[in-house]
Amino acid sequence: MIELDNVKIITIDRYCDNFYISIQLTVDGSLHEFRHVGTVKVCKT
Repeated sequence: MIELDNVKIITIDRYCDNFYISIQLTVDGSLHEFRHVGTVKVCKT
């Protein structure tokens, strides 16, 4: 079992613009960061 001490998820999706997702995981005192940049398919009105 892996316990996550710190998990941060940031999402930005406005006006059909690019969105940025950042996930930070702290496992066994080590910081792991995952990033994904893409395009919003469903536009908010």
